[in-house]
Amino acid sequence: MEQKKFSRWTADAVETTFALRQQQTLPSLLSWLQAKVSISESEYQTLQDIREQVRQHVSDWNEEELKIKCVGPIVMLAKLDGERYHTFFERELAAEINGIKVNGTVDLLLAEGRRAPHKTYFSLHEYKKERHSANDPLGQVLIALLAAQTLNKDGQPLYGCYVVGRNWFFLTLEGKEYAESLAFDATQDDITDIFRFLKHLKTIVEERINTTT
Repeated sequence: MEQKKFSRWTADAVETTFALRQQQTLPSLLSWLQAKVSISESEYQTLQDIREQVRQHVSDWNEEELKIKCVGPIVMLAKLDGERYHTFFERELAAEINGIKVNGTVDLLLAEGRRAPHKTYFSLHEYKKERHSANDPLGQVLIALLAAQTLNKDGQPLYGCYVVGRNWFFLTLEGKEYAESLAFDATQDDITDIFRFLKHLKTIVEERINTTT
């Protein structure tokens, strides 16, 4: 049986191998990005501090620095952990899809579980290099979401994000279709939108759990 690490997948390979189709938008992506989310004054000020750090240093950061100094603080500010779900960093995910074993380490998962992820709702990958480099962040997010979809077996949309330097891209997967947002720049006012999208994941997950229990 063929085996292939997440890091070896490109968006083109995922689309071709698994008959995935990109759409201009999807209902799940629209509702996610258009949701009304309040931001407190303290959250806003923290975001401005992060934004200034990104503006000054993002061109010099390596991937680990990008994670610790930009992605991590924004994620933690969103306070995504709940009673039955948590954020998990650098966790393994593996599944068999159409006879192909796929596996890899995911930078961040938002999933049900207390000590280990069990049912994934959101996957995030971050990179410093642009998409045309050796790694394809979109391809890696897509294959991780397909793996989670296979494991979840519930037919529900899955949510994802990848970060290329200052730019954040959000996407959703519904069945064999996915849609991707335009770039949101963390050095601009977009940083408040980035935070809103992450913060709204908590509402999405809680609604999903409440409808299945």
